[in-house]
Amino acid sequence: MKSYVLTQPRTLEFLNAPAVPVPPDCAKVRITHAALSPSDLSLYLGRTPGAAYPMIPSRQGLGIISEIEENNIYGLKRGDRVYINPYRACGECFECKTGQPRHCRNLQIMGVNTDGFLRDFAVAGLSSLIPLPEQVNEEEALFSEYISMAIEVLDSLNLEKGDHVVVVGGDTLGNILCQLCIYYQCVPVLVDRNRRNLDIAEASGVYYTVADELSAEQFVNQVTGGRRAKHLIFVPGTRADINTVVRYAAPGADLAVAGYLDAEMDLKLSPAVVRQLRVLTFCNGFNELRSALNMLVNKSVRLDGLRSGKISFKEAPALFESQAEAFERDEIFQYTVDVMAD
Repeated sequence: MKSYVLTQPRTLEFLNAPAVPVPPDCAKVRITHAALSPSDLSLYLGRTPGAAYPMIPSRQGLGIISEIEENNIYGLKRGDRVYINPYRACGECFECKTGQPRHCRNLQIMGVNTDGFLRDFAVAGLSSLIPLPEQVNEEEALFSEYISMAIEVLDSLNLEKGDHVVVVGGDTLGNILCQLCIYYQCVPVLVDRNRRNLDIAEASGVYYTVADELSAEQFVNQVTGGRRAKHLIFVPGTRADINTVVRYAAPGADLAVAGYLDAEMDLKLSPAVVRQLRVLTFCNGFNELRSALNMLVNKSVRLDGLRSGKISFKEAPALFESQAEAFERDEIFQYTVDVMAD
């Protein structure tokens, strides 16, 4: 089994290990496509809090079932195209046993705190394999986790038609959050210091964008008629200051923090308490992956501007080093690795 392993920050090594047996209720999947995104660059640069090395990067992967028991209860068979759920709940904690696996105390996320998909084969539980609809191609499917997290966030905000939602951070997740706000008939306002990210968002249908965090408060006041925003979403993958977000909030507003941390984040609670904000946090879209695939079937999200390119498996090490600067600029970054291209 071939893979690339981060043995330590900035050290990506090729490994060719013996095949592993397939346990009961599991399948062996030939990985055909994986994604490389900012969370992988964060691991590569040694910026992810609590990261443990060695680690196989890439938290998004899909492939074709190569080994599976026949007549399984999921109706899966050899040759099926499947998206692999990257979330692994322990099944033993109180949350898991009471039907809340999204809040599992020991949740593992592939490519974040356990091995990811930058390899040729993976063994996965049958329950984690989601058949890919024929209408969805591999490059589109690799955005499923972003979409699932965005659905999780917006469904928790109790949105009403016409609500203003300020999104701070225009990376891939921030862009998709804005697009789904429009889908939910709300009005997103995107704040991001990177003009390229704002251009991509505008091409995706996001009307209100602002690049300067200092002038964003006045801009939000104008857009909302002085009421400010009932809902705010901070995407922590950006270098923005979370404490500036509170200035855009109406009293009693929701403040959601959504995404993966690549640095420690300090929220000063006093301003949030004065405005009586409801603070929510999200680091996964555990329950919404199938809904995300349905969104892709219905073409509810525009992905063209979010695709950075496609590379072969052997090109992965060079990509990590060449894209380090893009990470520092908070640029949208999502490369598809065609694992079978070599």
